[in-house]
Amino acid sequence: VISSNSNVCSGNGNCTAYNQCNCTIFYEGNDCQKQIPICYGFLATNPNACSGNGTCIQNNNCSCTLNYTGQICDIPVPYCYK
Repeated sequence: VISSNSNVCSGNGNCTAYNQCNCTIFYEGNDCQKQIPICYGFLATNPNACSGNGTCIQNNNCSCTLNYTGQICDIPVPYCYK
């Protein structure tokens, strides 16, 4: 696709060199075809997404690490000895 075509980089970025795209902030991938999810105001690529204690897997859907729970992974899970 010619670099001036509106479909270049899936319409979500700019062609910077032959077969190279510079994606807008909300997209990633070789052709800017993959939308980056947003969790509660943070892009999934931001280390503060899901309170830094989980992974933003879909818009406003966090998968928390083992030691945290809650909608935004901000509640520590207490561990007790037997």
